[in-house]
This record gives sequence, C-alpha cells and structure tokens, in this order.
Amino acid sequence: MSLLISELLHTLGVMVAAFAILSLLAMFLKAEAATADKPENREGA
Repeated sequence: MSLLISELLHTLGVMVAAFAILSLLAMFLKAEAATADKPENREGA
C-alpha cells in the first residue's frame, strides 16, 4: 500500500514540475511575442 502512495506522490511531483516548466516557457514565449510585435520599442531605447 505504501508503494502505491509513493508512486502516486512521485507521479504528482513529476506532473507539477512539468506544469511549472511549461508555464514558465509559455510566459517566456508570450513575452518574446510581445517584444517582437513592437520593434520600435527596441530602436527607441
């Protein structure tokens, strides 16, 4: 029984880690897209 709980916790941990990584990647891509849409901001700096 404890092995089942251990497996569930491990799976949950992996899912949470994957979700966090994907969320960070999505935020990074969204920021990149926002800066790519407005190139005049970079030139003005």
